[in-house]
Formats: sequence, C-alpha cells, structure tokens
Amino acid sequence: NGETVPVTIGEIQPGMRVELRAKVVQLWDSTSDKIAQTGLVGDSTGVIKFTIWNNAEKELMEEGGSYKITGASISSYNDRCQLNINKNTAITPLLETVEVKSQEEEFSGAIVSIQGGSGLIKRCPECKRQLKKGVCGEHGKVDGTYDLRIKAVIDNGIEVRELILDSDHTFAITGINLDRAKEMATDAMDASVVESEIAEKVLGRFYTVTGSPMSRYMLVKAMSPKVPAQAMDTSALSAELEAI
Repeated sequence: NGETVPVTIGEIQPGMRVELRAKVVQLWDSTSDKIAQTGLVGDSTGVIKFTIWNNAEKELMEEGGSYKITGASISSYNDRCQLNINKNTAITPLLETVEVKSQEEEFSGAIVSIQGGSGLIKRCPECKRQLKKGVCGEHGKVDGTYDLRIKAVIDNGIEVRELILDSDHTFAITGINLDRAKEMATDAMDASVVESEIAEKVLGRFYTVTGSPMSRYMLVKAMSPKVPAQAMDTSALSAELEAI
C-alpha cells in the first residue's frame, strides 16, 4: 500500500516500504554504473544488502556509520530481501551507534581459486571503491590509495564460499604486507606479481576460516591452516600435480 512501516531487519518482507535504523557493516565494489553504492547494513536482528541507485542522487553512506533510512523499498532476489534506496528515500545520519548482530560461521576447505581484484589494488579516497584503471565509478579519475586484499574461493567438496580477506588477514596467511606488496610491484613494474605470489602461497592449501556470511561472500575474521605445515605442503603439491 506504499505506507512506510518502522521495522527491524529481521521483520522485513518483500514488497514493504520501510523505515529502519541500521549500521553500514560493509561496502562492496559496484558492478554496475546504475548503482551509486552497495553493501550491507545491519541491526541487532540481522543484516541486509542495500543498493543506492545512481538516479537517487543521495549522499553516500560511510562504512561503520549508523543511519535512519526512511522510505526504502524491499525487493527479493534468490529468496533474499534487498533494501533499495531511491529518490523517495531519506537517509539521516544517527549520533548513536546501532548494534549489529554477530553472524559468524566456520568453514574448512581448500583454496581452489584466487579471483581478479586480488593483490595490490587502488581504492577511491572518497568512497573506498576499487578503482578501474585509475577511475572511480562515482568520483571519476582520482589519486587512489593502495590496499591489499585477497578474493578467493574455498571448497570443501560439497559447497564453496567466496572469501574476502583484508590486508591484515592477507599478511597473516602470506607474509606479504602492504609495503612489501608495493615494493614487489615497483621492482617488477607490474602490480600483478603480487596476485601471482599470493596464488603461489595459498592455492591448494587447506584452511579453516571464521567469518560473516554475506550471501555467497564471507568476510574473513580469522583464518588458519587446517593441517600441520608438512602435511599442508604435501596436500598442496598433490593438488598442484593433479591440476597439471
């Protein structure tokens, strides 16, 4: 009926127009020029994907910020609700911080793929999106700030998870930090050497990861080798041999 209903995220149903108070849990790289910003917001009852459409002409939200969002519409995709922010939606920053329910799972398996956008990347200093050839989809050509991350696929033989590791977790499992990654890229005059080195260190190896499941993505909070180092090397070698 178009009426705006005050809700918690746990109460959201497709077709609703809602008002909620939520914290921005995570921002994602936008895959479409129609999208100004996308990511996850959460409250004490759960998390939901949000999209701010370009034609909404809204101020973008900041990761970690808490907001009152009024007049957002709810759609459903693959049985998951999504929050759509358009011209008729109001976004108001909150002074208080909204508490977000912790949603974590543990998953063990082998790293079977390192995805593009891993290694040394540049982000927009304004909105933190990954730059494509020095250009931000929102802010145009900018001087980016370097960051280090891994986007990987882990497989337990039954199902997979796509992992996102920030620079700290990347360093923890590869020994490569941001300064080292910059050195490697400068020496080789090619940033892709960092992604190649990461792949060499982790592909085929088994890990147990703990993180927040976000649809198929999992934001890694902790990650450790699943087996002792000697056995891990053997399993990695056999996996590599099988792949030849």
